[in-house]
Amino acid sequence: MQLTSPPREACVIRVEGAPFIEGQANRQTVTLYVNGLRLGWWSLTDARRVVLEARIEPEQWLIRDGMAIGDVRWHIPQSVSPSELGIGADERQLGFCFMSITVASA
Repeated sequence: MQLTSPPREACVIRVEGAPFIEGQANRQTVTLYVNGLRLGWWSLTDARRVVLEARIEPEQWLIRDGMAIGDVRWHIPQSVSPSELGIGADERQLGFCFMSITVASA
């Protein structure tokens, strides 16, 4: 993600979505990294829609050519395919359904 100018105060990354909770897949752990820094960790046990939020401090952005850059990575180790669970033929690894991601001032 990129911002047109470096932020002077903390920002909040807000993610709306739902974990893949089904049968034996009764927990999804979601970890957020921005520019290599762990900024959030959630353990989700309910398939309902959730909002995940984490702060990004001004010094955690990479500044290049006057822009603020955030290399966002998600780690979801319990991702599993429905076919592995015996609930369908879908072989995609599912862990979390991202519905929206926003960044705003804190």
